[in-house]
Amino acid sequence: MARLWKKGDAYSDSFFSFGKEENQAILYVRNIWKNEYIHVPPELFSLEYLSGKNISEIKIQDDWFWLMPNSKGKEGSALLLLTDRTYKGVMNPEKTFHSSLAQNVMKSYLLEDEIYDFSSDEVQKVAKKIIKELPFEKEYNPYWQALAALRFAYKDIEYSRATKEAVEKLETTIRAFPNDKISSLMIRSFLKEEILMKKDPLERLCSGIVVPEEIQEPRLKAIYILNEFDAQNPVFIVKWPFGKGLSASRTIHDSMGKCDCLTHVFVALCRGMGIPAVGVCGNYGSFGLHSWAVVYIHPYGLVEVDPTNTFDFCQFDHGLYFHHFLRNQFRANIDFLNLKKTITPDKIEICKSYYKQSLKEPSLEDLLSEVEK
Repeated sequence: MARLWKKGDAYSDSFFSFGKEENQAILYVRNIWKNEYIHVPPELFSLEYLSGKNISEIKIQDDWFWLMPNSKGKEGSALLLLTDRTYKGVMNPEKTFHSSLAQNVMKSYLLEDEIYDFSSDEVQKVAKKIIKELPFEKEYNPYWQALAALRFAYKDIEYSRATKEAVEKLETTIRAFPNDKISSLMIRSFLKEEILMKKDPLERLCSGIVVPEEIQEPRLKAIYILNEFDAQNPVFIVKWPFGKGLSASRTIHDSMGKCDCLTHVFVALCRGMGIPAVGVCGNYGSFGLHSWAVVYIHPYGLVEVDPTNTFDFCQFDHGLYFHHFLRNQFRANIDFLNLKKTITPDKIEICKSYYKQSLKEPSLEDLLSEVEK
């Protein structure tokens, strides 16, 4: 079922996810004192205004949906219908093909820049290898091309929350002092300014990190330790600097990257093969900020994939991925009707009618109770 973060969770309740089957939700936006805006990428979602109180104007501009209250000092509210346009069903690869019409519509998802640098030697080499290794009947099929790009990003790029330089520092120390405690290895490898922790807290944190016995190679040990360390100590400053070293070509060259690096590799490979794709940012479960991607597979549409956590299209669980487009400037209360049944036109009309006739602002429970009767 479509759902928001519950209040009290680690992140804002304005992050929103859809379940495996669900693609619509009714949003109830309350306490609108000033102009409220909601970011809605039009290729991924559509937002329809159903009804409102003390709302004078609705404005759609580029990727933004605006709600403007009627008068200052008086709260406004609105009901909105949100539709997820990404494809959630099973695809038949025999029916997929490149479409020039689709490419024209999605042309912004085929552009090259510093991040998606698909003309670079590193990306081109991988793209050519992908096409060469596909059987003739699959060679120019966007389904198989995108799937091969996804599997390359997932299997050939090591996931690391710290930079390649940080991994190499710790790897060198592990090779020199293989029997040292993890806290001692960290102190030998990094400056105090990089760890940002005093010795005692550092030792307590490192005592909880246990490297699995099957990980013996020093480089893999270094990656595992830094991933665990950074997950528990988010101020660790040797992790990837924002906006630096994240291009697809740099990631392929290093054979290492974090979630957005892997996403950039996947998107660049797809775009280089003429398949529209773009990166998406939101939250993954309770793990925090995360990057994944959407790729356009004609004739099915945009399909969500995660190069960090999945190597197949069918493995994407929409209920774990929370989009951030409902975050708004003035922190309005945004709820949704978690209906037990599919949202049908009659359910929408019942909801609108009860909402309009209520003399005061109905609670979410009141709306649910009325619709579920």
